Amino acid sequence: MTRSAPTTPRSTPSAFSRYWNKGLEYLQYGPKFLRQRPVFAACRMAYYARYTPEPPSPEIAGIMEQLERDGAVVIRGLFQRPVVDAMLDEVKDGLRRLTDDGELPGMDVYVSRDYGVARILKVDDHFPATRAFFEHETVWQVARAYVSTRVESYLRMAELRDRVGAISSSDIAHFDDWRKRFKAFVLLNDVDEGHAPFV
Repeated sequence: MTRSAPTTPRSTPSAFSRYWNKGLEYLQYGPKFLRQRPVFAACRMAYYARYTPEPPSPEIAGIMEQLERDGAVVIRGLFQRPVVDAMLDEVKDGLRRLTDDGELPGMDVYVSRDYGVARILKVDDHFPATRAFFEHETVWQVARAYVSTRVESYLRMAELRDRVGAISSSDIAHFDDWRKRFKAFVLLNDVDEGHAPFV
């Protein structure tokens, strides 16, 4: 299964934001006595206070209602077929080479042969057709309405899965961490019972 994911509007985090996030990571994953102290709770509250979601526009009101209710939403027909085909044409050879060779010179990648996963990170830097997804206004609107007007891009990648039934811990319901996250995926192949995300 090939897909590009996840995306939020890209911006460069400020120096303050980078240091703030590093400090919170230390509090979260650092010494146990710090994680149990009220200081972490106070910092987390301060972190969230900086984020104010954007009121959803009428165009995405239904999307936001389902997202808040169900935790996920499928938007069918967001792209015309030629746009999806252009993205797939750009990334498929690189993903296949990555699966075969385990590397792509000059690109940040991740490969797990045990789970049949190959990922090209920062994919939009190398394959510009994928920007149709990563910079799509609807995706931006949902990200701002769900997370914050200050939402920042965390990760943009293309992924190929070529082992049906291989499951890792990332394939089951989980929390990445305590921050509010927004992930968006575009499916570049047709979906059926044996050919779908997380199959």
